[in-house]
Amino acid sequence: MSPESNDLDRILNEIREEEVDPAAVEAAAARVRARLPHAALRSCEDFQALIPEYRAGTLTEARALLVKDHTRECLACRKALESDRHKVMAFTAPRRATAAPWFRWAMAAGIAGLAVLTGYGVWDAVSTGSSRMVVEAANGTVYRVAAQGSQRLQAGAELTGAGEIRTGSGSGAVVRLRDGSLVEMRERSAFSVSEAGRDLTVHLAGGNVIVEAAKRRTGHLYVAAPDCRVSVTGTVFSVNSGVKGSRVSVIEGEVRVAQSGREQVLHAGDQYSSTAAVGPIPVADEIAWSRNFEQHMALVKEFTALGKKMEQVRMPELRYSSRLMAMLPADTVVYAAIPNIGKAIGEAHQIMRQRAAESPVLAQWWEQNMANGHANQAIEELQAVSEYLGDEIVVTATRGADGKIGKPVALAEVKRTGLRDHLQARFEKAGAKDLRVSDSLETLAPVGRGEAVIYAGRDLAVVAADTASLRKAISGGGFAGTAFGNRVAESYRDGAGFVFAADLEKMKGAAPAGHRENRAGFDNFKYVVLEQKESGGRTDTHAVLAFQGNRKGVAGWLGRPGHIGALDYVSPEAGFAAAFTLKDPVAIFDEMLAAGEMKNLAKAETELGINVRNDLLASLGGEITVAMDGPALPVPSWKLVAEARDANRLQWSIQAIVQAYNRHAAGDGKQPAQLTQEAVAGRTWHRLVIPGASSYGEAHYTFDNGYVIAAPSRTLVERAIGYKGSGYTLARSAAFTALLPRDRYADFSGMVYQNMGTTLGPLLGAITPNGLTAEQKKALESAAAEMAKPMLFTFYGEDDRIIVASTGNLLALNPANLMRMSVPMAAAGNLFQHGKRHARAPHMERQ
Repeated sequence: MSPESNDLDRILNEIREEEVDPAAVEAAAARVRARLPHAALRSCEDFQALIPEYRAGTLTEARALLVKDHTRECLACRKALESDRHKVMAFTAPRRATAAPWFRWAMAAGIAGLAVLTGYGVWDAVSTGSSRMVVEAANGTVYRVAAQGSQRLQAGAELTGAGEIRTGSGSGAVVRLRDGSLVEMRERSAFSVSEAGRDLTVHLAGGNVIVEAAKRRTGHLYVAAPDCRVSVTGTVFSVNSGVKGSRVSVIEGEVRVAQSGREQVLHAGDQYSSTAAVGPIPVADEIAWSRNFEQHMALVKEFTALGKKMEQVRMPELRYSSRLMAMLPADTVVYAAIPNIGKAIGEAHQIMRQRAAESPVLAQWWEQNMANGHANQAIEELQAVSEYLGDEIVVTATRGADGKIGKPVALAEVKRTGLRDHLQARFEKAGAKDLRVSDSLETLAPVGRGEAVIYAGRDLAVVAADTASLRKAISGGGFAGTAFGNRVAESYRDGAGFVFAADLEKMKGAAPAGHRENRAGFDNFKYVVLEQKESGGRTDTHAVLAFQGNRKGVAGWLGRPGHIGALDYVSPEAGFAAAFTLKDPVAIFDEMLAAGEMKNLAKAETELGINVRNDLLASLGGEITVAMDGPALPVPSWKLVAEARDANRLQWSIQAIVQAYNRHAAGDGKQPAQLTQEAVAGRTWHRLVIPGASSYGEAHYTFDNGYVIAAPSRTLVERAIGYKGSGYTLARSAAFTALLPRDRYADFSGMVYQNMGTTLGPLLGAITPNGLTAEQKKALESAAAEMAKPMLFTFYGEDDRIIVASTGNLLALNPANLMRMSVPMAAAGNLFQHGKRHARAPHMERQ
């Protein structure tokens, strides 16, 4: 052996036998833990705290592998993982405040307009069905694995309780869920099912499934793969999930795929991959294994072609004036204008029927989804009536001499003769006996309680609850000359879609003697105007809340539009962010002081040892941003960024406040708060710990470029500073900028953004108490479904008004939504038929 080899062996032996100081080992471990984005996982409690986030697919890849590996080895944690799948998320619904009568009338008029727009209701299309699952078909090895053991399954088997259904090599199965949905399984696939309220979730452990989701009364069907979640209702799609990731392919309808706080909408023929490692493939290849392959591919082809046809449907043009406004009286206090969409709905419906007649596979789909006579009848009736009417329908209400708000009245121009005869014929055929139709204003007769009166003249159609309201609504004009009328007219200057306006000043009446001004500044409303219109394939919504004179009180705190630099510390992955620029904090303080809101100020300042105005508030600016920018569990990744004009004085004030807190804590026998600081690489880091405040009692913060940034860990603060330095910010992201409304402003006074996606469920589940009522659970389901969709609201503060703007397709008048309107049209048809059975003697007459 060479001398060099002997030397190498000697060195290696010395390294192996070297004794390391335990203190040095612990110090090194502490440094590593400090650099990790989360606390170390040392116990089963640590792992179980991450289970909700693991189930939602929001853990980092490394963190998820640790949880997965631990639950394989630990029986207790594996049971916790399985039981966590079936937890029902819930929250306490907020208590509703009692609205003033005038406000309820304003909302009623708005709701009436929305009801006309969306088709008068929501249709319960299919019964919920049995609570059991049924194996419709099975070939090869199909079995269920539960805590009690494995069970071989045959076609016709009924399944109840928990357990996972699996298919072996070369096998397949079709399982019908309790709501009627079908899940077709490829070989070596596995899934289980859980229920939460009215929602069903298919937990796909792995493999490939094709889901034919049934149309539902309420709730949704979800397919939860390990790394993403698909939400649907009444559509057909495929999910293929493996170690490398998941791929979602849409065969018919629309699905929403949520992953790591982001959501993407897919339509027939579209495909989504959760990771770059799972590349796209033709949909035909993805579902080639299905026993219904030919039918599925035919649907893909037909719905792709149908979508292109629907793009040809001409939507109502924007309206730049309204002749109906000239007819309304000066005491009009509610005005809602809705475009006549009957023709567009009719065109969309005709395209669908024509394609169904030409395609056997689409004809089968039509028979299952649209052949219901009520749906077709309702759509045809709406189209037929709309052909007699002008471009818009106006719903209005007036304020009487007694100060009461009258009943709503609907008006429309008539552009074609024969409306009265058409309505009378249809009502007589339907047996509706609570409506009265007339073509003469002079001979309108009073109607009975609960009845309605319809005037169908040569140029005008009016629907009212009684003749007095009808006559007053068209009593000769005057509305267009009022200040409120002029504001409504402004809505038409740039093109109007949907318009709702209420004269709040007149609706609430004069303030009683001795009335004290509301310190919040929200008692001097003048009017509210809501405008919504579609342009360039997107829907823009603007709301204007105007005040009598300049904004005061809390309403006056919102600053004018300007740059909010604090928003630059928020990443594009943020699930929630709110940013505002306020008036100068010292000016706000002075207003509150003048209003008598600071009665105990001197005592408080003595206890705190600071001057609140000159020490604390003077060191702050007007910008503030709060965000949820990271994992929701086990500790929500909150972030606070505020403008700091004088960092030294602000830090001195914080220290004084902490010292005052500790003096009180000592007197109450509580542990003191800890405020420490550390200088690292030229930056001073501050750490505040309040014992007994659970996981929310720790905050790390530092000062950067005129701002103070705080978060529950130093890592999150470091990342925030990194986002600003790299330009990787929410405000510059494509997802955020795509939601920005189109208006004359270059900046805003404030904004609220949310894209909670898959992080919403674990967060609500963590902060929600148990023992909720059915109503509260229903409120959670509705809120969670809506909040999962990306949304942005922007606010603009002017001297005498606040403007709120947003974009979204909730009420968008586009071909895609018109296709979905078959469901509410079916509801209208059902109501129409229901009226036959409960009508009284006819009051149709020609006068």
